[in-house]
Order: sequence, then structure tokens, then C-alpha cells
Amino acid sequence: MTGKFTISEILIIALKIEEYGKDFYKQYSEISDLEETKKTFMFLSKEEQIHYDKYKAILNSLKQKELKINYPGDVSFYLKALAEESIFDESKKVEIALKIKSEKEILEFALELEHDSIKFYETMKRTIPLKYRKTVNGIINEEKEHVKIINNMLHSRN
Repeated sequence: MTGKFTISEILIIALKIEEYGKDFYKQYSEISDLEETKKTFMFLSKEEQIHYDKYKAILNSLKQKELKINYPGDVSFYLKALAEESIFDESKKVEIALKIKSEKEILEFALELEHDSIKFYETMKRTIPLKYRKTVNGIINEEKEHVKIINNMLHSRN
């Protein structure tokens, strides 16, 4: 990738974030010993699939000329840094995730993923056409709800 992102590249990154989140939550819902965690992570996995579908719909609805718009400068470099830090280093995250053994560590890792997603989407929102920002705001609000859910689970274990 270059220092500039097109709208389609940004949305493809968002799709990867949601797909990774869906797979992460599904994987840990299957191995968790606690019924509450199983149910919550299956719920979160389904939520991530819904977000994926929304971003896919936005990508499919964009006109050809919108797909090619570049975002140079600070926003593009910031998005690139966020993407590399939180998304493109998936191999590192998968490696870390596979080593996690305790429920607390799983929840802390999930919390980090949600925060990374929110940061990325807050920045992404400024780069896409206005008519799609309401959808992205809705997804950001849902990600914030995920943070609350995970925080509540973490605090209930302390």
C-alpha cells in the first residue's frame, strides 16, 4: 500500500477488522469454560458479521469515481499507521491470541481489539462520503457498546 488510501481500500480494511473480530469471538466462544462468556462472545461474533455486511454494502454502493478518491496528507498517514498497528499485524495478534489461557486475558485482548476498531473508524468516518457517515457512526456506537459489555465482564471477574 502507498501512503494514500482510496475509499475502497479504507472499506476493505474495515472489512478485515470485522472479519478478524468475528473469527476471534467465535473461536473463544467455542473454547471458553464459562457459559456467560460463550454466549457473549457468540453475540459479539454475530455483531461483527452485521458490521461486515454494512461495510460491504457501502463498498458495493459506491460509484466508480468515489472508489478512486485518494486521501493524501495527515489523515491518510494516520489511517495507514492505525491499520498497520491494529490490523495488518494480524499474524502477531493471532499468535498472541492463541497463547491466551485465562478468561481475564481473553477479555483484555478483546477490549484492546474493540478500542483499536473505534480509533480506526473514527478516523475513517472523516474520509468517506457524508451520506455513509451515519452508518459508520452507528457501527462506532455498537463497538462502544461492545467495550461496555467486555468491561462489565472483566469487572464481574475481579
